Amino acid sequence: AFTVEPPGGSTQPTSPVFAELPLI
Repeated sequence: AFTVEPPGGSTQPTSPVFAELPLI
């Protein structure tokens, strides 16, 4: 969540902005 994860590894799009935000 705090790092740029590959597609499918996170519910948020792979973006430097969303990667820094915690997934709630």
